[in-house]
Amino acid sequence: MVKKAQEIEFLFSPGVLIPTEIEQILSFGINQFNFFPSEASGGASKLEVVSAPYAHLGIKFIPSGGININNLEEYLVLNQSMACRYAGNIPDDIINMLNSKKYLFSGH
Repeated sequence: MVKKAQEIEFLFSPGVLIPTEIEQILSFGINQFNFFPSEASGGASKLEVVSAPYAHLGIKFIPSGGININNLEEYLVLNQSMACRYAGNIPDDIINMLNSKKYLFSGH
């Protein structure tokens, strides 16, 4: 699937959970990943541990799955996170608070 996506220049972030999967996708020259299901797999702390050996490569993750208002910032503070997928409405006061901490939010 990765080869076909690259052939047709389809941009996507393959899902990974473990270093073996990261290694496989890195071999295709891809350096951004979907960390899914984030919460069911151990949350932000798991992402931090799994991605640590690759910090020198500058790879980035888009955590998704189980992310909510209570744990969103745990993912956003990680250098490894380039964005988060969150299904639901985020109240304006939460968006304003996160934007004040230099996180960029748009839409609901």
